[in-house]
Amino acid sequence: MLDVKVGRGAFMKDAASARSLAEALVRVGTGADKRVVALLTDMESPLGAAVGNALETREAFDVLGGGGPPDLVECTMRLGAEMLALGGKATSDADARARLAGAITSGAAMRTAERMVEAQGGDPRVVSGASKLAVAPEEIVIEAPADGFVVRADALAIGLASVAMGAGRTRADQPVDHGVGILVEKKPGDRVRRGEPLARLRVRDRTGAAPIVDRVRGAFAVGEASPRPRPLVLDRIADPRSTSQRTSG
Repeated sequence: MLDVKVGRGAFMKDAASARSLAEALVRVGTGADKRVVALLTDMESPLGAAVGNALETREAFDVLGGGGPPDLVECTMRLGAEMLALGGKATSDADARARLAGAITSGAAMRTAERMVEAQGGDPRVVSGASKLAVAPEEIVIEAPADGFVVRADALAIGLASVAMGAGRTRADQPVDHGVGILVEKKPGDRVRRGEPLARLRVRDRTGAAPIVDRVRGAFAVGEASPRPRPLVLDRIADPRSTSQRTSG
């Protein structure tokens, strides 16, 4: 199961390039006698709300516990449904989704995550107690400059800002600060009032944060009209032998 991202925040910026990559990857997998499906998923704006190591991990555990942002939940369900179909564990998309929902409701998803963390030498208590994943103590709020609709939340600009904060690296020898990051409060299409939070930055120290604030503020645009919605899944590329259900759109 391959998730090929498309858009500003992705390696492949346009659907045609992403589709070519997905088709090549599917051919490679098929040549190795594997059943392969690739979904082209939108990354023009950040997926979910969290950007940064501890923040994203907290958000992932939230999804396993039945919460999480709707777009991240839907992406997880689509990918998971495809995986169950490929593995022969579900007979239809509806069956697969019901099984995934059942694993979340019963707590099985959380317990599996706990076993995975423990097997890698981590503390399994972080799965249900996400506060154990410490985030940077200082918060800076990026406010909407006017009433209207969010028309842009540039995933590339937000991602690069998080790297500049220390949440990522540009060289292999650079350290990563797992506690810093960005919480995206508003997405394209959301109505906002002037002064409402567009994003929240979690930083170690406010000193010197002004350039990061400017970068994140510049990633957003507010207009008078709501933009046309973008589909989460742009396309589905499958091994012809696959029996899983088409989920594009």
